[in-house]
Parts: sequence; structure tokens; C-alpha cells
Amino acid sequence: MQAAVWQWFIDHPEAWINAIGFACIALALMGIAQKSRARQDRGRDFKLELETSRIFEIGIQYPDIPRYLNGELPPARQTPELHEQCHWFVCQTLNLFEIMISGHQEKMVSSDTLAAWVTWIHKVGTAERFSEYWIERRLWSNYTSNLQRIIGAAQELRANRARNAFSMDEELHVFYKTAADVLHDRSILAYYQKSRERNRKLALQIASADVAAAA
Repeated sequence: MQAAVWQWFIDHPEAWINAIGFACIALALMGIAQKSRARQDRGRDFKLELETSRIFEIGIQYPDIPRYLNGELPPARQTPELHEQCHWFVCQTLNLFEIMISGHQEKMVSSDTLAAWVTWIHKVGTAERFSEYWIERRLWSNYTSNLQRIIGAAQELRANRARNAFSMDEELHVFYKTAADVLHDRSILAYYQKSRERNRKLALQIASADVAAAA
């Protein structure tokens, strides 16, 4: 059978040209599809980063909201309206992280984009007033089990700070490891480890430059 097929190709050389042509077209289409997917991925990450910047802008334009969440606002400036504004700030933050988790599971959001947000979720999830919204207002019931487990880890770390006596780096390492375990992606923890090492080297460079400038 194979010999007959090869003989047919030998007897019809134009078939080779057509086959090669079709193969080239297929490869070109595959390349175009991959480039299109890459552009879509970059566009999606950009949109998520834009939404992230909008959340951060809230903290800049309305600094009392994150200060209230963190328990840093004097009682005289605490109002029911601010409490409600903080509620929607927390919801917006959780909603975006939920979208990132879902996109990551569907391989539509890169691990680095998601991992870059884990520190922020740790900060929000360990804020002094966060449990007033997560537990007392039952926000937890609106989110998937993955997000519940990640936020639960943040709440547990906060509750056990006195007993654990972790440095912030150690606490973040534990939190990143939990997120990596929950989402079955070890690159999330690797992202934090690389980031911490990069920051350590940068701090040493800055310290060396300060010593040199003072000499």
C-alpha cells in the first residue's frame, strides 16, 4: 500500500507541489493564530492592569478608604458612608482577583499577572477591618472555593501573627505558597521568590551606593 502511494506521488510530481503548498499555508495560518493569541493575551493582561490601576486610584483619590480598611483612620473621621464605600472597594478588589483566578484556570491570564496581585490580596485580606465585610457581611458566600481558601489563609495569618512571629517576608512566602497550592501552579511561588531575591539585590546596591556617596 505504501509503495503504491509513493509510486503515485512519483508519477504525479504536481502533487508534491500542492502538498508542500498546503503545508506552507497550514504553517503560516498556525503562525498567524499563535501571534493573534499572543496579542489577545497581551491585550487581556493590559485590561486587567488597567482595572488594577483604577482600584489603586481609589486609594489615591480617596485615601480615607484604605486607611479605614487598615484601621488607621481616627474615629472622628469614621462615618457610615465611609464604611459603605469601603465595602464596595473590597468587593471591587475581590471581584477582580476572582476574574484573574478564573482566567488563569482557563489559561487566559498569565501566572505572572496573577502572582503580581497576590501581595495586594494579602494586604487586603489581612487588613484590620476586612473581616467585617468578609465574615460579618458574608462576602465570602459570593465567591468560589479557591478564593475562599486563599482569603481564609490571609485571615488565619493575621489571627496568628502574635504566635507565629513571622517577618513580613516569611508571612508573604507562606501566603504565596498557599495560593500556589490552591491554584496548582508552583510558578506563583517562584514569582515571589524571584521578586524577593531581586529586591534583596537592589537593596544591597542602594546601600552600597549610599556608603560610596558618604565616603
